[in-house]
Amino acid sequence: MGTYIKYECDNCGYVFESLDQVFWIGEDGKVSVSALTMLSSLKKEDAPINGFYGVGYCYNCKKFVEKYIVQEKIPDISDETIFYLIEEFNDSPKVIEFDNKFQKCLTCNRDLDLKSQYQFAFDVNGEFVIEDAMHYFGDEENYKFIGEYYGYYCDECKKQINKFVIIKNIAGLSDDEIKSTLEEHTNDLTIYLNRDADVCPSCGENLGYLGDESDCPKCGEGTLTAEEITDFN
Repeated sequence: MGTYIKYECDNCGYVFESLDQVFWIGEDGKVSVSALTMLSSLKKEDAPINGFYGVGYCYNCKKFVEKYIVQEKIPDISDETIFYLIEEFNDSPKVIEFDNKFQKCLTCNRDLDLKSQYQFAFDVNGEFVIEDAMHYFGDEENYKFIGEYYGYYCDECKKQINKFVIIKNIAGLSDDEIKSTLEEHTNDLTIYLNRDADVCPSCGENLGYLGDESDCPKCGEGTLTAEEITDFN
């Protein structure tokens, strides 16, 4: 179910170990982080709050940054409480995000159910392409950016909410350029998020996720190479 990968620097021998991990918050408010196994998957699914856990690296601050993506949550616990519990879990710098599917009404702040979901892309010929939620855009060089669309409707406020999440900004366009393109091809653009990169909460620089050919965080001269890959249950 999970994967363990050991990377080693070809210059100084530094070893970085990566494995698939999840987290959950129990009814007692305790945060748990564990490798993804059959047992941890069951514990995760039974918890009122759960999601995925990863570790990024800030080359500017020279420190690791934990990342939490809340995948499921019960409405009885506020977003603010979830942030607080995760922040208080330890002293490490953290990036905390909610899964793209979550959305509150911009008027009454109630949690909204997801009504529709699509994949979209803007290609190099200036065409806006919309596909179903499971579509995969291959040959990324043919596109300027790729993203996900989520549609919501608030029954209380009678308000349509459109949410566009940029997943890959291949052409390196600015936020203003992407917003302008979306506004030309959609109506009532409400929410725009750029999830193409995570930023360090301490300095604001983009985080790196260590893997094959990453610069070594220890010596800064070598590169990391996968030396051992193991799948586990």
